[in-house]
Amino acid sequence: MERITEDNRVRLIDGPKQGVVRNFEHLILNSVGGIIFLADQDDQWLPGRISSALEEHYSGALLVLCNAKLVDVEKRFLGSTLFDVLPPSRTFWRNFLLNRFVGACMSFDRCLLQDILPFGHIPMHDQWIGLVGIFHKKISFIETPMLLYRRHKGTQTKLVFSQSKFFSLQPYKYRLMLIQRLIIFLTNKNPLG
Repeated sequence: MERITEDNRVRLIDGPKQGVVRNFEHLILNSVGGIIFLADQDDQWLPGRISSALEEHYSGALLVLCNAKLVDVEKRFLGSTLFDVLPPSRTFWRNFLLNRFVGACMSFDRCLLQDILPFGHIPMHDQWIGLVGIFHKKISFIETPMLLYRRHKGTQTKLVFSQSKFFSLQPYKYRLMLIQRLIIFLTNKNPLG
């Protein structure tokens, strides 16, 4: 913490302590820049992470998703990148059925805040932000890995489809939550309302 707090560009903000989604919503609401970068506490950005994303944003992208090297807790490369495991896609249904947007690999233009906030009842913030980005059709993917993405037991984002979860109701509940939020979003976008 000391190393971070010595940098005057960084503000430490207490979250609402109501889970991952509410914490990210709170942090995004308190952000001040024109381009917002999401990050996880245990991942490591590689040189060029910011400059390569900004280049894409300055070329018109509203949302940028960069690739990442998958590493273990000791930062040993696991032999795959995020895009190897979850190939990126600009299509709504592919991302609705299987989230390919990992928050730690995202940056987005502040203008998207009017559409993504408030989060409402959504299962995960990164998928919601990605789906809104798809709606705007200005997404860019950076193939070069720009961070070390740690995988460990407590990781929130699951990168593989589990057969046992196929028979669980949880994924369907999550999708219903997303559908509800999408209806609200699309209703607000419709001038005939």
